[in-house]
Amino acid sequence: MYNKVKKNFVLQYGAKFLADAQYHSSKIYMQLRYVDILPVIPRNGNRYLKTIESKDPEYGKRWAVERLFSALKEMFSLAKNRLSV
Repeated sequence: MYNKVKKNFVLQYGAKFLADAQYHSSKIYMQLRYVDILPVIPRNGNRYLKTIESKDPEYGKRWAVERLFSALKEMFSLAKNRLSV
């Protein structure tokens, strides 16, 4: 996901990268920190550790995008479409 964003957008110094807990990994954190991008990704829980939401106030903005995608899927009957690569 980060590589696609990097290819299509100009990222400013100190930019934030908001993502779901599924993107919580050392490799992703290191790659983002290397180019001075702040990862805002909650820790992914497992059977021993519970998921911890990010404390960054920007993380809440992610839900606005999710609502928009949901509305577009409903409006254009795309709810059941899947893309296989």
